[in-house]
Amino acid sequence: MSADALDVCRRRGLAETFLGTVDDLPESARFDTFLLLGRNLGLLESRERAPRLLGTLARLARPGARIVGTGMDPYLLDGAQHAEYLATNRRQGRMSGQMRLRLRHRLLVTDWFDYLFASLPELEALAEGTGWELAEAERRGPDYGVVLTLA
Repeated sequence: MSADALDVCRRRGLAETFLGTVDDLPESARFDTFLLLGRNLGLLESRERAPRLLGTLARLARPGARIVGTGMDPYLLDGAQHAEYLATNRRQGRMSGQMRLRLRHRLLVTDWFDYLFASLPELEALAEGTGWELAEAERRGPDYGVVLTLA
């Protein structure tokens, strides 16, 4: 989120805002709900990063907290090009749906980062040992929505 977006939120009545990543939040911060919409379960990044991020969210969560998010199952995409991408990732020791990308807008470019499309069973496996459990899932084609609850 940008500083300008946070300014809009404050003008619309949001009392508290924060600009940064979950890793930058103070130890005292606590949340009831984390929203990872727009396929942003992809922010779990990788097999290595996902447990760390989910663990951080668990540390920041109040009892009974939840993650509401959307993702995409890469195994349900059509076409040989998708199948080859998944196979190449597996040969390189990466998760099948792990992407390496960066974003551009005009002259602005982000650093390269990983973004993860995972099946629901993979998401459940990534959550093991983090305190989060898959409570609800709804699928529409390759896309899905989930609710993870803090165990």
